[in-house]
Amino acid sequence: MNKKNILIFFILSLIIGIIFGYIIDILIKKDKMYIYTKNYIQNNSIIKSEFGEIKDRSIKLLKFSKNYIGPTGEAFLKIKIKGMKKKGEIIIEYKKEKWEWYLTKVDLIIQNKPPIKIIEKFEKTSNLD
Repeated sequence: MNKKNILIFFILSLIIGIIFGYIIDILIKKDKMYIYTKNYIQNNSIIKSEFGEIKDRSIKLLKFSKNYIGPTGEAFLKIKIKGMKKKGEIIIEYKKEKWEWYLTKVDLIIQNKPPIKIIEKFEKTSNLD
């Protein structure tokens, strides 16, 4: 292969990677669990009191994994947020038992403060499949 072919291969690989990443981003943002989580963050009174108003564009997904087969499963989200007052991260975990999803962990991580635990017990959610 000459330099021209290598350059063309590199550019095409880059373009395909960007398109693939964009498609994955769109699919995640249409996922019911992501939408539920975003709404939860924007409407939870404890999160609002710590961060102030949080707009859609101020919510950045850092990690998202959702594993389930049939009636059981689990999910993990790590989200960076920037509110009117502060910025930080939120760790959210879900568990699926007997076909029902439950919110099992919501921790706020704010710089120079210990984590704030919001969930003390399982909270049943809507259908997130």
